[in-house]
Amino acid sequence: MPTVFTLVSAIILLTFAGLDVDLDKELKVPAYMWLILGFALGCILKCFPKVRLCFPANWILVVLILLLYAMAAAYFMFYYKLWEAAVGLVVTAVVVVLLCVCAAKCPRRILPNGIIAMVILLLLAVAALVLGIIWVVLKNTPCGLSFLALLLLISIILLLYEVQFIHGRFASVPLLEDPIVALAIHIDFLIIFLCLCGLYYFGK
Repeated sequence: MPTVFTLVSAIILLTFAGLDVDLDKELKVPAYMWLILGFALGCILKCFPKVRLCFPANWILVVLILLLYAMAAAYFMFYYKLWEAAVGLVVTAVVVVLLCVCAAKCPRRILPNGIIAMVILLLLAVAALVLGIIWVVLKNTPCGLSFLALLLLISIILLLYEVQFIHGRFASVPLLEDPIVALAIHIDFLIIFLCLCGLYYFGK
């Protein structure tokens, strides 16, 4: 299922990379608006069990969230050539597949328990938020690189736990929640892709 989501997003991203369109200027709608809409729909999907487990409402929301996040990511394709975006997607796919295999096969004790993981993620998120604000306000390149590196690390950690969850390696079994977990894995894929592209952009 994450593979299908990734193919859909890849088509969208490569299309806009090939068109070389500055969506921020053309649509007059900032990228964060798509993110806010996607986050709002994600909250509805996560917080309302009747919606989350009701077909086809859950699938409609999953597809809408997928398209909204892909649209937000497409804004950044203006800064890359088509071949750069294609290589970035391939590299990201390889990295994510390797991480998924490791998470599905490795012993559970390799990863910290839930409480420790939440504390680590919270600290990383706070640090990333501070660095992101400094980067945006002061245009500080080292802060930008640090922000992308932390965001990349957060996404990798989340991906590992989500893969273990979807493989039933926790106490709870993800019955009827495969589309939601698959969507979460795909969002991690998009974030990892954008982080790798951002690090490449700074290195050019």
